[in-house]
Amino acid sequence: MELDKYSELRDKIKSQDFETKNKDIDTTLNVFSYIGNIGSVFFAFFLVYPALLKAISANLVQGDFSTYLAGFITVLVLSGFELLKRKVLANLSFDFVKNKFRIQRSLISWLVFSLAIIGASFYFSLNGAINFASTSDVKNEIVEVNMQNEIDSINNVYQTRKQVLIDDNNSYRESNRQYRNKIAETPL
Repeated sequence: MELDKYSELRDKIKSQDFETKNKDIDTTLNVFSYIGNIGSVFFAFFLVYPALLKAISANLVQGDFSTYLAGFITVLVLSGFELLKRKVLANLSFDFVKNKFRIQRSLISWLVFSLAIIGASFYFSLNGAINFASTSDVKNEIVEVNMQNEIDSINNVYQTRKQVLIDDNNSYRESNRQYRNKIAETPL
C-alpha cells in the first residue's frame, strides 16, 4: 500500500512543470519586486514632491491642505507610474516569449517604450535619493544655526547679569591690589 502511494507521489512530482516546482521562488521574487517598487516611489517622492508642492501652493491652495494634497497626488502619480512600468514590462516579456525570443519589428516599439519608462523611473529614484540625502544636510545646518541663535539669545539675556558680577570682581581685584600694596609698604 505504501509503495503505491510512493509511486503516485513520484509520478506527481515528475509531472510538475517548471513553474509549479518553483512556485515559492516565483512568489518571493514577486514580493521583492513590489518592495522595490515601493522603494522607488519612496525615493522619487523627494524629487517630485517639492516641485508639486510649489505649484499647488502658488496656484491652488496654501497651508497644510496644500502639503497633504501635494503628498497624496505625488504618491498616486508615482505609484501609477510604477504600475505602468510593471505592465509594460509584462507585455514586453510576454511578446518576447511568444515570438520565441526573437526581436522583431513589433517588439522594438515595446522595447524602446520599456527602456524609456525604466530610465525615467531610475532617474526619478536616483535624483530623489540625492535630494533625500542633501535634505538631511540642510536640516543639520538649520539645527546648527538655530542652536547658535539660542546660545546667542541666552548670552544676551545673561550678559547684563554677568556684567554686574564682572564689575564686582574687578573692583575686588583692585581693592586686593591696594591692600597688598599697603601691606608691602607697611614697616615691620
